[in-house]
Amino acid sequence: MKILALDTSGKMCSIAVAEDGKILDQISTISEKEHSQTLMPNIQKLLKSLNLQLDDIDLLSCSRGPGSFTGIRVGMATVKALSDAKNIPIAGVDTLKAIAYSVIIKKGRKECKILSLIDARNENVYFAVYRIHNGNISLYKNAEIRNVSDIVEYINFEDPLYIAGDIYMEKLEPLFKAKFSKQYAQGRKTDEYEYVTDLPPLAEAIAMCAQDKYDVGDYR
Repeated sequence: MKILALDTSGKMCSIAVAEDGKILDQISTISEKEHSQTLMPNIQKLLKSLNLQLDDIDLLSCSRGPGSFTGIRVGMATVKALSDAKNIPIAGVDTLKAIAYSVIIKKGRKECKILSLIDARNENVYFAVYRIHNGNISLYKNAEIRNVSDIVEYINFEDPLYIAGDIYMEKLEPLFKAKFSKQYAQGRKTDEYEYVTDLPPLAEAIAMCAQDKYDVGDYR
């Protein structure tokens, strides 16, 4: 099946087409123009480059937040319009979950936890923790908005941990290092943690997540 996925939740607008779990191609742009001006022309450009039409698409997907309210609204409205025009089902993807899938694309589905972060301004972040077990991803800690210095309260180091998204490394690292050392001194199990950067565009991750959601019937 072919999936058209897009992300407009931040400054970057990314669009990807995937088929059976493989990314065929993607377009990413950071433009001074609003996403509303660049999104449809880039969708048309991407489909044309793959010699595809909208009729060839089996599933649509986009980020549904958190992130830029205006950007998310543009993305969701576009996907809804395409769905209505061609009667194509939609699988919406939480942006924090898309970040976790970006880590999966880069690191694989090995046993770990993933801390996903999105800047909420004024040193606050949206965050959630996901767990990969037996190759499957699940929500381990529900999404919340907190001051970046409070995130360490919700983390332990008993499993490998990847940290991705809008990373406040200079604030997180001293707190993480202190808690890691304390946990080790208490004789509790500790494992490595890593800040994951240079992730693929979120549209690619959204496409991968949408495929998993479709496989379990989580779409409309």
